[in-house]
Amino acid sequence: MLRTASVASIAVAALLLSAIAWPDQVSTHWSSCRNREFQSWFPDAEPPERLQCTYVDVPLAPAAGRAGQARVVPVKLAVTKLPALGERRGSVLFISGGPGSPGIHPFLDYDGTAKAITQHYDIVGYDARGVGQSQPGIRCSDEASAISMGPWWQPWWNPTSSTELAEAKSFVESCIEHTGAAFLRHVGTNAAVRDVESLRQALGEAHLNVVAYSYGTKVAALYAGAFPSHVRAMVLDGVVDLSEDDASMRINQARAMQRAFGRFAAYCAKQSRCPFGDRPDDAVPRYHALLREFENNQSRDGRTEFVPSEALMAAIVGALFWPEQWAALIEALTGVQDGRPEQLQTLIASST
Repeated sequence: MLRTASVASIAVAALLLSAIAWPDQVSTHWSSCRNREFQSWFPDAEPPERLQCTYVDVPLAPAAGRAGQARVVPVKLAVTKLPALGERRGSVLFISGGPGSPGIHPFLDYDGTAKAITQHYDIVGYDARGVGQSQPGIRCSDEASAISMGPWWQPWWNPTSSTELAEAKSFVESCIEHTGAAFLRHVGTNAAVRDVESLRQALGEAHLNVVAYSYGTKVAALYAGAFPSHVRAMVLDGVVDLSEDDASMRINQARAMQRAFGRFAAYCAKQSRCPFGDRPDDAVPRYHALLREFENNQSRDGRTEFVPSEALMAAIVGALFWPEQWAALIEALTGVQDGRPEQLQTLIASST
């Protein structure tokens, strides 16, 4: 159950969003994701044969003017749908996390979990505005984007030093220059909530079933508060507590990360070879030593593609989320210990 402060937050959002005028109908046309126009959406592998793709036009901002019409400039959301196999009972909309994580590939095994769901429900995923294949996309210069902003669990938008302030300012300015302030000022959680409502209309659903992850749970909770009559069911995974302030969120997230590392260390200790040895209590100092060794070896080698500790930590923390990735993480860390960093480099690349 949400705490009182969370309920209050949802209530305020509901009042703000309920005043929005929406177009009576959002039309869309689905095509096979294997068509040439969608090839860029799937650079790594061919999409499932039944998967369908489309763009859904949503308002840039809430309706303006006395006629209550949405602004002319649309935002195009990239959307995928795996149609129901049998008697159709509705759609299940997946809302990804981040903010900024692509969503046209929901976290599903198309031959397992998805197969069960699609007996009666369409599975729908989408890239949020500014993200992935959606248009326009948020673009920043390569030079500014390469600046180390710190791990994603220590957001760079709360800088503490003059150097960090300058780096953050440079990064934001590059995003404004390459994307445009007219669009960026309409990217945020309120816009994400409104986009979910536009997607509901485009899907032709009276009620939505929603599965949301991490930051996506914030969007889902606020949507439920703003449009309660349009929600049938929701599953929230990795729930964002709307009552937390920024400091509390950081502290609680760091605690959760530490617990996840402890579980990984215990798992590692039971394997035939663990880079931390067979004593989980020794894992933290050995892990720190391994990170230092990795950076020192790169410095001595004079490599042109130096991997900063922030990128390394982000990749490792990302792997901690999924126990099925722990065996690969052990292999990668063991490779570093043996002077073979290739697997760890692959892990880092897959997290960016």
